[in-house]
Amino acid sequence: MSQTRAQFLRLLVMGSGSALAALSGSSNLFAAEAPQSVAGFRQQIGKDFVVLGSGRRLVLDEVIEGRKTRETVEFTLVFRSESPIDAGTYTVRNAAFGVFDLYLGAAGGRGQDFLSRADYNLLVKSVPIR
Repeated sequence: MSQTRAQFLRLLVMGSGSALAALSGSSNLFAAEAPQSVAGFRQQIGKDFVVLGSGRRLVLDEVIEGRKTRETVEFTLVFRSESPIDAGTYTVRNAAFGVFDLYLGAAGGRGQDFLSRADYNLLVKSVPIR
């Protein structure tokens, strides 16, 4: 199932209570060592993320750190695949993280691979600034 970015953001706002529950450690898809961390995703570079429904295989190619503040952490995931993927929200499965939703957008190409990206801007309690 694919959604537009606006639809995804609307659902994100409506589901913010679930997100807060996940951050507090309740049993939720994201509660186990939340994959939404730079360190968590870095451990998955080179690993498969399979788009459910289509079976399309995305390989995590790069994790790019963005801005860090006391309140937020920003980072971008870059995936490569054999064919382009339309922008939208997809349910993906990864061996380490299980099943979760991910908003993907096109990010060009590299050689024969097509690139897509997922941008994260996470609200956190406290982030060490280096």
